[in-house]
Amino acid sequence: MDDYGAQLKVGMMFRNRDSFKQHIAMFAIAKKFCYCSVKSDPSMMILKCISSTCPWRVYATKLKDSEVFEMLAIPCSHAIAAALKAKINVEELVIDEYKLDSLNRAYEGIILPESASPVGVGMPSIVSDL
Repeated sequence: MDDYGAQLKVGMMFRNRDSFKQHIAMFAIAKKFCYCSVKSDPSMMILKCISSTCPWRVYATKLKDSEVFEMLAIPCSHAIAAALKAKINVEELVIDEYKLDSLNRAYEGIILPESASPVGVGMPSIVSDL
């Protein structure tokens, strides 16, 4: 826990609130941007980029009965831009639980594809190719 280098991913765990804040500060320095706190209390933090045109935000919350903070969401254009500049495959930034293979295994037998498309409604190729 905590030794993530200059990366952010949903599901990251930090020993405590201060550890989370320190990691975000180091990430911002490494990616060369500034952020501010939108909302902060002892159990959660919402941070955002200071640029009014940038959508970057990060959400973290304290786990129940623990000091551990978990990162919940990162709609992060900075990470994508930095990855593309560094010639990193953007899909590598997605944790395994959100990759198609993992989702297919998780829902196998629960959600079944329809055998035929309803009349007058075409099935998108992204669905039919699965």
